[in-house]
Amino acid sequence: MSTTRKPSRGAALFTLVGIVLLSVSFATGMRKRRFLARAAVAEGVVVGVPEGGFHPKIEFTTASGLRVEFVGSGFKFCRLGDRLRVLYDPDRPRYSPWVDAFGAVWFPQILIAVIGLGHLVVGLGAMRRRSSQSRL
Repeated sequence: MSTTRKPSRGAALFTLVGIVLLSVSFATGMRKRRFLARAAVAEGVVVGVPEGGFHPKIEFTTASGLRVEFVGSGFKFCRLGDRLRVLYDPDRPRYSPWVDAFGAVWFPQILIAVIGLGHLVVGLGAMRRRSSQSRL
């Protein structure tokens, strides 16, 4: 006589969390692609550097002449006076600047996707083990 065991709640929860995180990564990645397609480019200058050189304060001037200052991400070591390419939304330059570097732009989506994939693999693996154990 064969008994079928239901997947554990933990395995189902891990699988669900993985699916949600992968969906979030995909959605935010698509939004980032749309941003990159319409982004304007400016040359930024590092005007402040905290201890260690990461998360520099960067200043740039938009095509319309607006001066914007923002704190860059920590994916690039910078020194005072360094020049960096900056991407920004011309309609909202104060709220959208990014240093034009792969890690600065894509790291959040990659991190969320890796964590999501890990949860999905662990959850599905646990569900599969539980399913194969019930056949024995």
